[in-house]
Parts: sequence; C-alpha cells; structure tokens
Amino acid sequence: MPSRPAGSPGAVPPRLPFLAALPEGEVEGVPFPFVHVHPGAGPFSAETVVLSAAEDQRLAAVVRRRDGAGDAVLIGAPGAPARAPARWDAWSAEVVTYDPRGHVTLASDTAPPVTHPARAATGAVRVALAARGADPASLYEVDSLAIRWVACPAAPEGAR
Repeated sequence: MPSRPAGSPGAVPPRLPFLAALPEGEVEGVPFPFVHVHPGAGPFSAETVVLSAAEDQRLAAVVRRRDGAGDAVLIGAPGAPARAPARWDAWSAEVVTYDPRGHVTLASDTAPPVTHPARAATGAVRVALAARGADPASLYEVDSLAIRWVACPAAPEGAR
C-alpha cells in the first residue's frame, strides 16, 4: 500500500491552492486532503453521498466503482451521472462541492474538475461516506474530513 504523503493529517497540501477557489455562493465543499482507494479483487464501491436530512433522498454522489462494467468514478445525481477515470492505489487530494441549487463538482490534484447536475436541496442535508467490496482487502481511506458551509444567494425566480 502506498504511504500517505508527508504533512500533518488534515493539513491542506500546498499543491491544492486552486481547490480553495470555488464559485461564490456554493456550499464550500467536503475537502478530503488525502484519499486512498484500493478496490481489491472483485466488485467494489466507495461513495461520498449528499442526502436530504428529512427524507434520506440521494441528492448527489461521487462513487468510485469497480464492477463488470469496468472501473469508473461516477459524479452527479443518481441515474444520470458523469464519468471520470478511476484512480486506484495512490493517495490523491480531493474536494467534493455540492451546490444545493443542483450540481456537484469533484476537483482533484490528479485531474481537471468535473461538474455535473445533481438534485436540488429543499432543506437541510447530510453527508455520508460508505464503502463495500467483495475482497476483505478492499480499502477506502480518508486522511481527514471537513465540511464548510457558505450561504447561498436565493435562486433566480423560476430556477427551481
């Protein structure tokens, strides 16, 4: 297994200053200063999910998946996600940004940001992390987690 990059846990690495410049008015995101995923053999899934607090409805997700269809990172609303290349067995720095007006962005130090439509929130939200794999050696490591909220301006009339 690769070792975690140098630096104290939770510290934002110097190679990530561009990840801090998120569009104004959005939820600032869920920064994972370092993420490491090892899918093991067989099917595997590691998810970062934004859920509505009241109904537990999936609003947005970033899902790292290995299955019969191949390896992929799926970003967006359930049912119609964008695809990005999967990266296994290496530490990377990421920020997942959910805009409650209806989109999610995955930014990483290893690839350009990907933004895709998501479901809009109508109230409070929760963030959940989950991983499951057929191989006991499957691994989803997160060095640290922080959630920062920024007030969103009201959506323009008719935007919802």
